[in-house]
Amino acid sequence: MARVKISEYQAKSLLLKELGVPYSGWAINSATAASVLSTLSSEESYVVKVDQGIKKRAKQGLLSVRITLGVIRSFIAAKTQQNFTDFLIEPFVPHQPAQEQYLSLERIREGIKVLYSAQGGVEVESHWQAVSSKITDSQVKMLVEKLKVLFEKYHLAFLEINPLVILNGKTHFLDLAVEIDDAALTLPELAAAGLQPLIESATLPSEKAIRQLDANTPASLKYRIINPNGAIWMLLSGGGASLVLADEVADQGFGKELANYGEYSGSPTTEDTYLYTKVLLNDLLGSKAAEKVLIIAGGVANFTDVAKTFAGVIQALSEVKVELKAQGVKVFVRRGGPNQIRGLKLMADFLKKSGLYGEVLGPEAPLTEIVNRALKKL
Repeated sequence: MARVKISEYQAKSLLLKELGVPYSGWAINSATAASVLSTLSSEESYVVKVDQGIKKRAKQGLLSVRITLGVIRSFIAAKTQQNFTDFLIEPFVPHQPAQEQYLSLERIREGIKVLYSAQGGVEVESHWQAVSSKITDSQVKMLVEKLKVLFEKYHLAFLEINPLVILNGKTHFLDLAVEIDDAALTLPELAAAGLQPLIESATLPSEKAIRQLDANTPASLKYRIINPNGAIWMLLSGGGASLVLADEVADQGFGKELANYGEYSGSPTTEDTYLYTKVLLNDLLGSKAAEKVLIIAGGVANFTDVAKTFAGVIQALSEVKVELKAQGVKVFVRRGGPNQIRGLKLMADFLKKSGLYGEVLGPEAPLTEIVNRALKKL
């Protein structure tokens, strides 16, 4: 089973109708924007967001809340210039941050795993310890039972509502992400719904290059440029750790300087990590930022060989070490896992011999410490 994303507009249109919840939303692209916007009220407040299956849109500037029609036009024009093509507009739902909840359902081997927290919203990961399978809200319990039925009916693989807001007995899915089993898309009930999986658009040559690498390896290689002239470049390993590290940059107030987001995982080969790093370094050296840092980090791997992957990273670094030194790029490393001692020593030795400024930490250091050290040098 391969999990594919569907747009937020498709997901809401399908599920909210099944739940008997009224939904107002407009899916638009550059061709339909003018006609749709002409029907909206200049007196109302709206939410507009890029609807292309991208997570953490608020932290990437891909979502704007409680805005007027004029601001929507400016938002869409700006994001179109950044090569985004599909957008979702919805009426703004007035509420307090304390009313935002988190809910997700995921298909696992044992059945459907449910996670819930009374504290939801953009910063849910900062208090992830509050997320559990225990649900105390009776309305949320009822909602979960209904969603489980729809989960089976439409062969869903993952569903996340964040934030979920319940006001005066009415349910609002302020943000919804859904993934579906692609093998089920041709089944009659799904074909009748007209669901179309999102095809992630790679708009830059480097993103296309990583997409091609990812398609030709059993490992997972993801890469997206956020700010091509950013000062903070990140070579991250592992999905969970990469989210934490990117969040830490934003939480420290450096979100606008974050140049890229992505991760390598699934035990990539030395060649995989060499080619991946080479693409990233080409973009880094092309950045016009006056100062730059490269954060090479990840959690403690279960089976990804640190020495093997670092050998590929070092190979790519060695090819452009003169350019990196000339631009004053500072390198910060934190990693753990199989062969970590050898891998960390290889990296420390390389940085020292190359004359590059570098700090190398092992898993004894908190994951976010390497970000704090890097930001102090900017």
